[in-house]
Amino acid sequence: MARTTADRGNWQQAQTQIEALIKAHPLFAPAYHLQGQIAEYLGHLEAALAAYRQSVYLDPRLIIGYIGMAHVYTQLQQPEAARRTLRSAQTLLDTLADSQVVDDATGSTAAELRNYVRLLMEKVDLR
Repeated sequence: MARTTADRGNWQQAQTQIEALIKAHPLFAPAYHLQGQIAEYLGHLEAALAAYRQSVYLDPRLIIGYIGMAHVYTQLQQPEAARRTLRSAQTLLDTLADSQVVDDATGSTAAELRNYVRLLMEKVDLR
């Protein structure tokens, strides 16, 4: 429900919904990832980073959590931290078949995310 609300652009309501979901299911890593996305969109970068960190703490194989952290680190002008988290994502992606869906919310495959991580790494290296 919170994902749909966020996709419709109602970020404040999505934030309220994701907080309720986390309260009910505090060990559900994807909820923290979505919380991070919402906080990042709202410009709350430290809160976004904390949520992304929690998502990968709960599920160390949550590739999109590492990518989210890299986005925030880039915005915070912390290129070394961004590179480190992108390398973690790349390491996990390298264990997956190209066609394996990695992000259920978007349907992104391992091959697509490998390419995206490569592009993000290039962006970080240009800064």
